[in-house]
Amino acid sequence: MKKYALIALTGIIGISFLGCSAKKVTIKAQLPAEIDTLTKKRDLAVLPFKNDNVNFSGRLETKLANVRVNNKPYFKVVNRDRIGSVLKELRFQSSDLVGNKAAKLGKLAGAQVLITGNVKTSKKDGSYKKPEERCASYTKHGCAYYKTVYVTCQTASATFNASINAIDVNSGQVVDAVDITKNYQADSCKDGGFFGIGKIKTSNEALNDLADEASTEYVNRVAPHYVIMRVELMDKVKSVDLNDRQEKMFNNALTYIEHGRIKKAEHILKKLNEQTNEQSYEVAYDLGLVEEALGKLKEAQAAYNLADKIITDTGAEPSELVDHAIKRIKKMIEKRQKLKGQI
Repeated sequence: MKKYALIALTGIIGISFLGCSAKKVTIKAQLPAEIDTLTKKRDLAVLPFKNDNVNFSGRLETKLANVRVNNKPYFKVVNRDRIGSVLKELRFQSSDLVGNKAAKLGKLAGAQVLITGNVKTSKKDGSYKKPEERCASYTKHGCAYYKTVYVTCQTASATFNASINAIDVNSGQVVDAVDITKNYQADSCKDGGFFGIGKIKTSNEALNDLADEASTEYVNRVAPHYVIMRVELMDKVKSVDLNDRQEKMFNNALTYIEHGRIKKAEHILKKLNEQTNEQSYEVAYDLGLVEEALGKLKEAQAAYNLADKIITDTGAEPSELVDHAIKRIKKMIEKRQKLKGQI
């Protein structure tokens, strides 16, 4: 059985063939910022963070500058060199910028909001010996005897914490404060995969990855962003008896999805839905997935509701896929409304 990945992004559709197993649709959806604080004032300056030994402020600045909505930069981020020269000119420390100091710096740098904070990190690499019983001599009947050998196991741990403050330049007040913590812990003898001992990250590698994850989490908090949802596609129709032509139509729709021709699949599934007198919840559900992938959330909701109605009216066994789809599309419609106010 084939697996499909379908990616929809503001009307741009892509598809990749993923191999065997169940068919799954992957929908890339745009979500609103978790908070509205920085969606109203988008001229930002990221100041050096205290104790920042992993360039967290640099990562944050880059990711904020790279946020794009409708193919345009979402934020205007003041260059760090400009911030450095203004700090030097004013003889300010970034760690004590509140009130009048924040206002003065922001105005000179051309920023509405200053982002600053503190970083705390810890890391440790280690090793230990683990005894293992291994065969020392083989015969045609198997292992003749065993001996104990000691295997060197590598360990690594890392913790990253960032306390991030957003300061409104006009008021000098902190308008958003959040603490983000990320952890990593690994043992090469326990986390080495199927074949046992394997390679793990060093604590330095882990710390850099954690800082990157934390910067992404913060950007998702303050800016519109994308998420990927993998949703199972129904590839068999059991609720109604399809004739040979209709069966071919259904399979053709799946093939068009595989080939990236989503609008064509939508057209076929709509026709098939009509021909079955809207009595197949599988057809209605797949039609809903295609509409959702095309960004037609209201149409997708109507198709999912139809699938749910068919199941209820015919006394068919409740479908977990349909139940999840109805809940998901409701949330997506609500989030789209919130997103409109942030763009």
